[in-house]
Amino acid sequence: MRNIKNAIVDNTNLSQQSIGFKVIKTFVQIFQALWNNSSNTTSKLLYDFKSIISNLNKQYLGNEQNDAQEFLLFLMNTIHDELNLATTQRYRQKPKNSFSSITISSQSSSSIASSELAHRAWLEYIDANQSIITSTFSAQLHSTLRCNQCKQESKTFEPYLLLSLPIPQKIIKPVFITVVFLNQSPKQLQIGLCLPVTNTVKDVREAIAQQSNLDPNDLVLIEIQQHNGFSQVFHDTEPISRLTHDVYAIQFPSSNSESIEHITSSTENSSLSYINLLVLNRVRYNTGRTERFGAPIVVRVPRQSNYRTLQLSIIKAQRSLIRDEVMEYAQDYVVFQLTLIDQYQSTLFGTLKQEYSISHDVQWPLYLEKILEILDAYDGPGIGPSHIQVYANWHEKFVGEFLSKWPYGDDKPDIHQSVAQARATLHQPSSSLISLADCFSLFTQSESLNYDDAWMCTHCRRKENGTVKHLKIWTTPYVLIIHLKRFCQTKISNSKLTYPVQFPLDNLNIKRFLSTTRNLTDDGENESLIDDEQDESIENQDERQYGLYDLFAVCNHRGSMSNGHYTAYCKNPITNKWFCYDDHLVSELDPSRVCTPDAYILFYKRRNTLPSPSSQSISKSLSSQQEQIDSIVNEFDQHLNFNPLSPIENKKIHCTLQPPLPLPRRLLTPLSSSSTSEDDCSRVPCPMPRTRLSKNETQIISQPIPSVRQQIFNTIPSSESLNDSNKEILSPWSRFNNYRYSNDEPESNVVYHTTIIR
Repeated sequence: MRNIKNAIVDNTNLSQQSIGFKVIKTFVQIFQALWNNSSNTTSKLLYDFKSIISNLNKQYLGNEQNDAQEFLLFLMNTIHDELNLATTQRYRQKPKNSFSSITISSQSSSSIASSELAHRAWLEYIDANQSIITSTFSAQLHSTLRCNQCKQESKTFEPYLLLSLPIPQKIIKPVFITVVFLNQSPKQLQIGLCLPVTNTVKDVREAIAQQSNLDPNDLVLIEIQQHNGFSQVFHDTEPISRLTHDVYAIQFPSSNSESIEHITSSTENSSLSYINLLVLNRVRYNTGRTERFGAPIVVRVPRQSNYRTLQLSIIKAQRSLIRDEVMEYAQDYVVFQLTLIDQYQSTLFGTLKQEYSISHDVQWPLYLEKILEILDAYDGPGIGPSHIQVYANWHEKFVGEFLSKWPYGDDKPDIHQSVAQARATLHQPSSSLISLADCFSLFTQSESLNYDDAWMCTHCRRKENGTVKHLKIWTTPYVLIIHLKRFCQTKISNSKLTYPVQFPLDNLNIKRFLSTTRNLTDDGENESLIDDEQDESIENQDERQYGLYDLFAVCNHRGSMSNGHYTAYCKNPITNKWFCYDDHLVSELDPSRVCTPDAYILFYKRRNTLPSPSSQSISKSLSSQQEQIDSIVNEFDQHLNFNPLSPIENKKIHCTLQPPLPLPRRLLTPLSSSSTSEDDCSRVPCPMPRTRLSKNETQIISQPIPSVRQQIFNTIPSSESLNDSNKEILSPWSRFNNYRYSNDEPESNVVYHTTIIR
């Protein structure tokens, strides 16, 4: 971030570009506030940042969802435009965001060497684009077109900020499902399915129904773990990559049966008479550990059932494993304790869902408020029939006396022959795993252009259908951004590719996808031609500097083409620990869980190298510019760190404030240190209650130095407010408001009177 602040130039260059520093100033301030863990400040800055971005691009007005990759490119281009050190004349000749506008071609492959063309294109590019964005993220692609008639070639070298890699779509995924039948022997049957990875849970449901001769509308696909029990219910729209190894397809009573009335959660509907219960048997040990046994069972019971009726219905549904005398015992005694869970409750990864006890002395236990909430949350037929998930918790002392076989060992399903066939596909070359190397191979493979995309050969003076295009990576940047093209838009449909792409966390080697003859130098310029088959020492050095990358961040998207949710995985460069950022939730992440099917944008950093300027002209700044840079940076730091005003500067300041915003979510986890020094306390502003003044009353707000504030806190009574000489500056950025919004309409001034109460 300091590098970005150091790239801010003087006001003369600012006025020449007619862009200003609105985005970069707020961008720097946001990061400063985050590191200072200042929630109130972050909320104000995020509001300002959103407003500035919306003014620059109307696409980001409102709260509609936008693509993260598109916004990333827009933000990088905007920051580049603000920090561009290119001369005024050159800047006016080139359009804004000119990353894709400069290319150099040659119709003769022998007249001009590729390295010379690349060098010329890069010099012209950096002559108009000189910023920390170009020196950190920008590199070159090399494309070649060959005419089928005259065999002439056109070589093009164009810059890029990120690589958009296509994902192969020819992968078959084996899926293993345990089907639990309602009234059929065997009770459980494991089957294997081989389906394209583009399929969804709905396709799996229909394939199971076809193979098992069942109605797909009567099936619920659910994950049931051996020790934790119920985990999650799968929706029809979810990709099959979500399915784990513990997936069960539970058959429920047919909804088409005339004897079964429709189930609804509305208590006003008199037709509400039956509820589906999905029951798991568990045994509770004295150590507190629980373990499930037997197959999942489904019972349909009247809504007006009491606890005894529920207990008898569950026992009758599994008569094969319960002794006959238990039926008589269950008439008068509690055999097991019933608990329910909310299958629609969202939990963090690795945490169990909360259980709710069903009391045996309640007259109508199925009318509990929690059951009403679960029925109301039913999301339609996309998840199968409506039901309640219940645990039957058996005590360790009695489970051996009540069950005919204990320890119960007959809960393993029968294996269908399709399982062996599906497992055989795992050992075939075309497995379900797609690697990042497969995406690079598809990105760099030769492409035959159709007539719509045909190339006009300048030698033949006509478009050639079927021209072959070769695309290679010529140079690589310091930070390599990889965008996985998961969203597909056609004239008739839109879809999202949910294939899991395997990518390495360390030692990403893309050397074999570079052009066979390319230029690789420390500063990113094209100065020498290096052949892959030449000096081995040069090749090893080349691979060490340019072929190896380490992952440090991932942008994830979970959802469909129309809606979804973004999360981020980031690696701490000091501790090398990974963290998951999900809105306001921040949690440590195991490195083995970084690679998920939700990965959308990957951020890699070149190993053992530092970012270099793309041109010597970037590093040659005038001393006067550097002094103004330091002045601006110091002024930022003074206010972002909440440094108190010195006695000389402790004068009356009129504050212009934005309208109050709600408290933001906490974006960062607190520091591990449990103690706070007095110096740290003096830099953090104390939260102040705000009281709006009357329309006719105006006051000037001043800020005391920390020592005075501390003395006041130690002397005033607990309910006594401070006098007028002790006022707090509510916005340390107030002096920048006129500068930051100089091009906008003036905003209304709101003055707040502050009262400090111990």
